[in-house]
Order: sequence, then C-alpha cells, then structure tokens
Amino acid sequence: MDNKRVILSVDTSTPIVSLALSITGGQPINTVITTEKWRVESSVSEELLLNIDLFLNRSNILTDEITGLVVVAGPGRYAALRVGIATVQGIGLGLDIPVAPVSRLLADSWDVLERRQSTSAVTVIHDAGSIGVVWQDFKRNEGGSISSLNSPQVNAHSDIGQIIPQQALLTGDLTDLVRQSFAGDRLSDERFFREDEETVRALSALKCAESDPSIYLAAGLVDAIYVRPPHITKSAGT
Repeated sequence: MDNKRVILSVDTSTPIVSLALSITGGQPINTVITTEKWRVESSVSEELLLNIDLFLNRSNILTDEITGLVVVAGPGRYAALRVGIATVQGIGLGLDIPVAPVSRLLADSWDVLERRQSTSAVTVIHDAGSIGVVWQDFKRNEGGSISSLNSPQVNAHSDIGQIIPQQALLTGDLTDLVRQSFAGDRLSDERFFREDEETVRALSALKCAESDPSIYLAAGLVDAIYVRPPHITKSAGT
C-alpha cells in the first residue's frame, strides 16, 4: 500500500483501556479503522504492551509501519496515565514519529458531539476524587470540529450542582459522588450521556487529532495533563 499512513491511539485514563488504529492509503485512498478495549485485570504496565502487539498483529501491521501516535494524556489515574504516555513516547522516540496528546475531556466531548451527534454542546465532568470535580464546556462547530468554551474548571463535589448551569447537558464520570452532586432529573438519559458499548476513548482521541494536526508534538515533549501536579515525596537524604 503506497504512502500508507498508520496512526495508533492509546487510552489508559480509566480502568477500561482502549486502542484504535487508523490505516489510510491505496488507490483510491481508503481508511480502515479498528478498535479494541478491555478492563484491566492485573496492571496497565503488565497488559498494555502485550495487547498493543496483539492488536497490531491482528491488523497485519508491523510496529515500524506506524507513522503517528495519539495518547489520551489526562486527566485520569496518575500511574496508569504515566504508563500509557511512557509507552507511546517509547514507540514515538524509537520510530522518530510525532505524538498527539489529547485531553480526556475533549475526547469525551467528541463521543457525544460527533459520534452520536446527540447535541451541539456538552459539559464534560471528571471526578478527581479528593480534589473535586473537573469540568469543561465544548461545542460542535460547522464542519465537524470541536472547540472548548472555557478552560478546565475545578470545584468541590458539594458545589458542582449549583455552579454548572441547570440547562447544561452532561457526560463523563457518573460516580456515586457525582450522583449526589446533581438533582435526579439532571442525570436522566436525556440530560446525561453515558458511555455505551460503542464508546472507545482511544478512537475519540484519534478523531480529535485528525481534526487538528497542529497538536502533534515530538514524542519527548508529551506530558500528562494533571488537574494538579502530583505531590511526590522524596525520601530522606535525596
């Protein structure tokens, strides 16, 4: 396949890890997309590389055929994010190919605004535990691109139901704490878009990167998107 373009996308931001692969080329030009997702049983560090190899093998793609990479860079679980980013960086550095870091919030907005086209604007929420709730508003533009309406906001669980406008349609984490933060009608299927069987965050991130190629960076420049920088305690004498 001449001038083949192969993009691998990886998401480790939640216990449901996902992969997406886009292969473009041929005459006439054609794009084939494959996806996979699974719930981590042991640890991301043990499962990710093996599953990437198996995923590529099933798609008849060699690692050195990959021409670009996408990674969901956060926010999310610190250790799992670092594994995903480090794995993608390693592949990118080894092949000298670019990496597109995509916000989990942006990827989740694409799933609602573009894949399902359920609405023209959505507020994505992420339960960051003791830190609070991270949220950001997005809208779909003409032509299919998505833009943010504000920067990511962080508020306490107890305040979030009053701060996010009552008319806002929601998607993202639906944890017990989030359920307690909103009135029942705001969590109805018509107002809170839950993940479904076809939701693959790695694919959503890949589509976001396709719509904005400017976000691709040299692999060594990619870093996690944190709600707040992690506090790492140094041992005495270091």
